[in-house]
Amino acid sequence: MSRRLVVVLFTDLVGWTSLAERLDPEPLQLFLESYYDICVTAVERHGGVVEKFIGDAVMAVFGVERAREDDALSALSAAFGMRDEVSRLVVAGSGGVNPAIHCGLAAGEALVTHSARAGVRIVGDVVNLAARLQSAAPAGEILVNETMARLVQPHAAVAPLPPLTLKGKREPTPAWRAYALPGGPPVERARVPMVDREPERTRLLAAFREVADAGHARAVLLVGPPGVGKSRLVRDAVEHIRRRDGRTLAAVGRCLPHAEPGGYGPLGQVLDTLLNDGELADRVAGVRGGRLLEVLSFIHAPAHPVNGGTGPGLEEISWAMREALAHIAPRPAVLVWEDLHWAEPALLGIVTDLITSLRGQPVLSICVSRHELPRLPMDDVPWSLLEIASLSQPETVDLVGHLMTATESAEVMAQSMDVLDRVVDDCAGNPLYAELMVETLALGYAPGDVPPSIVALIGAMIDRLPADSARLLEMASVIGTDFTLEQLAVLGGAPAPHLLNDLIGRQMVLAGARPGSYRFEQHLVHGVVYGRLDKRERLEFHRRLAEQDVNPAVHLGAVVGLLRDLRPDDPQLAGYAAKAAEVLLAEGTLALRRRNLPTALDLLRRAQRLPTSDDDPHRRVATIRLSDALLLAGDLAGAREVVDGSPDRLHRVHRSLLAVRAGEPAGESVAELTQELGGEQDDHLGWSRLQQVRMLLEVADGRFLDAERSARSALTHAEAMADDYESDRLRAAICELAQWSPMPVRERLAFVDDVALLFAADRSLLAPVQVVQARLLALVDELDRAWAALAGARRAADDLRLTMTGVLVEQGTGMVASLAGEHERAERHLAAAARSLETAGHRPAALTLRALAVRERLRRGPDDRAMAEVRALGDDHDRMDLRGRIISGANEVLAGARTGRRIDVDVARIRALLERTDDACLCADVLTDLAMAQRRCGDDVAARTLAGLAADRYAAIGALLPLRRIRAWQ
Repeated sequence: MSRRLVVVLFTDLVGWTSLAERLDPEPLQLFLESYYDICVTAVERHGGVVEKFIGDAVMAVFGVERAREDDALSALSAAFGMRDEVSRLVVAGSGGVNPAIHCGLAAGEALVTHSARAGVRIVGDVVNLAARLQSAAPAGEILVNETMARLVQPHAAVAPLPPLTLKGKREPTPAWRAYALPGGPPVERARVPMVDREPERTRLLAAFREVADAGHARAVLLVGPPGVGKSRLVRDAVEHIRRRDGRTLAAVGRCLPHAEPGGYGPLGQVLDTLLNDGELADRVAGVRGGRLLEVLSFIHAPAHPVNGGTGPGLEEISWAMREALAHIAPRPAVLVWEDLHWAEPALLGIVTDLITSLRGQPVLSICVSRHELPRLPMDDVPWSLLEIASLSQPETVDLVGHLMTATESAEVMAQSMDVLDRVVDDCAGNPLYAELMVETLALGYAPGDVPPSIVALIGAMIDRLPADSARLLEMASVIGTDFTLEQLAVLGGAPAPHLLNDLIGRQMVLAGARPGSYRFEQHLVHGVVYGRLDKRERLEFHRRLAEQDVNPAVHLGAVVGLLRDLRPDDPQLAGYAAKAAEVLLAEGTLALRRRNLPTALDLLRRAQRLPTSDDDPHRRVATIRLSDALLLAGDLAGAREVVDGSPDRLHRVHRSLLAVRAGEPAGESVAELTQELGGEQDDHLGWSRLQQVRMLLEVADGRFLDAERSARSALTHAEAMADDYESDRLRAAICELAQWSPMPVRERLAFVDDVALLFAADRSLLAPVQVVQARLLALVDELDRAWAALAGARRAADDLRLTMTGVLVEQGTGMVASLAGEHERAERHLAAAARSLETAGHRPAALTLRALAVRERLRRGPDDRAMAEVRALGDDHDRMDLRGRIISGANEVLAGARTGRRIDVDVARIRALLERTDDACLCADVLTDLAMAQRRCGDDVAARTLAGLAADRYAAIGALLPLRRIRAWQ
């Protein structure tokens, strides 16, 4: 049993019922036998199997036992062949009626099953869709589905139809009419620059120069996986040779996957090209003996041998080709044998014989193949192996960037760099995969969609593997893109070394850095291999890995998802879901602590969506952690949406926390939530988060000592549940509060230094603490250490791309610059931090920073810009927290101060606001500003009084640098 990309063909006679009603059963049976024979022959000739006959209807399937990348084209070819041959039949006794058929073809995923009783069965919507398309097709026409159209478009002509309303389909179905099947080579893809194959190209050109100079043959075996650019490289090299020397002969023979048995198509293609050259044609025609010409004619048309009979044998075919090619000399030539992996053994023997026979002539033979080509016995001719590897990552970026820029699709042009990175990562250096993926984007598909053409290509590559190698790949795909021998042993025993070496040689698997470790070379190959496994087998493999504690977050989640699909009533589902929630929460929280937000968001979302009860403790916490991750990613709306509407008490507490963070009233009063939590002393996370709500409210009210007590209480609860994630967040919060605490600066700095040592191994946690360190160090007049701490924080923010930490660094730089007396620099950094916070939705904090930036401008002397900003901030007083209102109010006083003006009332209003906060630095800074304003107004007595109060505040907390400045100012 396996899941595969298959092509289903339904065909049916038009008007069969009325015809059967009028005719005698015996001629009718003779006609049916001819009709069935035509259908079976056409299907089998093109590599399909007839699955069933249903009256006059025939169902055939392609890609069931062994997929080929051209299964879709083969199925369409079979349909055209059936249609044309059936139309030439005549039904005896019908008055000369020529029958007609109508066909429907659909490509898509199906489950292929085998049983002794039912044989091969195809299960999936693709079967129903093909049957419905056949019913909708007019007489003599062939309708195909969208996937089928995309698979055959490079080769066949198809035209879209208006969406069809089909029986059993809820929505109109896209459909295409196939109206032509060219017999020639596929339509050439748009030419894009060949990305850096210069070393390989140089080797081919060097091999040709050796042939041309020395006058003897040599061969190059060019191998690589499908789509890596082998044909493109050879074509480019041959074009270069022909441009350099117009006398050089060049011919290409291409093997086909569904060639007629015993056919010699590649030989005929080479002859056609060479005999179109007048000089060579004359030499061959001048050879005595008509037998050579007879055999050469047969090679062109093997189905119609000259003078009847069975035609020449292999020996004569080989002899005739040798005789014809013997006349190439003295001109140099390049013979390219494309896709030799498709060649039948007999044809491969003839090609090898030809290469050997040319050893005395200036002929370069280039044999192009995938890795599965058997060894060619060419020992009599110098030959070399040229293996084509995938493009490097920079080369792939260049190629994908060019493809996305050159496309005519505006949708692709609008894709972000993230999409480009996704394509680069998924195509893994395979140029064809890159082209197909960009084409898929141009058609409006999502970046994660794998083009069916790639699925077909990879599926065919897998089916050509030895059975043991294919099985090894299947087991590895369940483990993941990276796997080890130890993990493979969990699923079925350690594989034989030659199997892994074979897969490495085929460029499907790479050896890892550690002994016994491996990985899929391409994500797409991994995805296709995994997708072909039936879900019951996936379930069993994932279960084994989870039970052995191999990446339990991945495999437990997969077990739950597969059980829900296969057996939703399974009594084990709840237990697996609960265990998966626990593991996913732990892994997601670890990723969150590491600031790996994409991974954290993925793991926590998966934990939240598991089929567990609403009160499952791990799912409840996962919801909170998911909200935290979204908030950290700057998505406040998403962080709120996760918990919106939930009646869960913990989620309601978290909603209040988010509201307060956004500068809004808490959703529910702290008193109500406290009363509700009162009887639940063991709900440590609920209490911790509620204390954080209280802390933020106290910060907004300017009560920083109370805020610190609340934060320490929250930390106690976090430590009680051994929650390092919550504890680290709270230690960082206490450090941030240390900037505004009324405690002595040295005492605060000692706590911050301890936390910095604790976070030393994690720069993402350390950087915000370094910002606080910098400000506290500046307060005690250690500016060199302060700037060094900020430099470390900035490096971490830049290196780790920590957006919000970068905002904190801007803010800290502005505050240290202010203490250092660099007011222009301080204004610039504080304004930048304000803009970033405004964009992220943190409005109250942004307004406070804007007010601080304006204060730095006013300290340099009021100007028009400063006055305009003061007025604008005045309109936002109601949206500010207490600190913002105090600083903005002081700015208004400072901006309006001028000689002779009385500002006592305004000063008294600001001092009244200061009574509401215990932020000693804020109070001292504002008193300093008010003193400056009084001096500008000419009231030196009031100025000295206010300056003295400011000095007392600075002295009380040991803020040495601003204390020295205010005393000098006095």
